[in-house]
Amino acid sequence: MMLVFVCSLALAQEKQAPECPAIAISEPAGPPNPGEPWVFTSVIKGKIPSGLVYRWYAPRGSIVNGQGKPIVKVGWDPQNPSSVSVVLELIGLPDGCPNTASESIVVDYWQAILIDEFSVRLSKIEKERFKNAVDEQKNNPSNQLHIIEYFDKDTSQFAVREKIRRLTEFLTKEMKLDKSYFTIVTAKADELTTKIYRIPPGAAIPNP
Repeated sequence: MMLVFVCSLALAQEKQAPECPAIAISEPAGPPNPGEPWVFTSVIKGKIPSGLVYRWYAPRGSIVNGQGKPIVKVGWDPQNPSSVSVVLELIGLPDGCPNTASESIVVDYWQAILIDEFSVRLSKIEKERFKNAVDEQKNNPSNQLHIIEYFDKDTSQFAVREKIRRLTEFLTKEMKLDKSYFTIVTAKADELTTKIYRIPPGAAIPNP
C-alpha cells in the first residue's frame, strides 16, 4: 500500500509541474561595424505567459535600445572593447521555471590594420598611396589614420619637420582630410620607411 501511495504522489506532482519554456539568446550573424551596437534577440520555445516582462542586463557593455523588449541593442564598454556580454531575465514565468539566459562574445578583429608600407626618398611624398589610404578612411569614417614616418639616424631635425609639414599639408589641403582624422608620428630606423595604419575604435595604437 505504501508503494502505491508513493507512486500516486509522484504522478500527482508530475501533473502539477509547470510548463517551462526554453530560454536562449541569439547572437548576431556577424560583428557590427566599429562603434555600432550589437543586436541580441531572445529565443523562447514553449508556452509564453501573457504579460511576460523582458529585463536585459549588460555586464560588459551598455543597453542602447530595447530594454523591456524581445530584441536589445548593446553598446561597447570603452574600458573593455574586446568583448560584450548580455543577460536576459524573464519576469512572469511559472514558479520553479528557469528564467535567465546569457550570451558573451569576444572580439578578436578589433586591431590596427596596416594599410600600406613603403620606402621612398626623403624629398618625395607618395601621393597616390596616401590617397588610397584616405579613401579607405573615408569608407570607414569612425576609424583614424595613424602614420609612422621612420627616418635614419643621419636625418636632420629640420628635414624631419619639413617632411611632416609637407605631408600634413598634402592631407589637409589636397586630400581635404580633417586633422582630427589622422596622426603622424616619427621614429628612428635603418632606412626611410612609411607605415600607414587604419585604427578602428578601441584598437591599440601601434608602437613605432
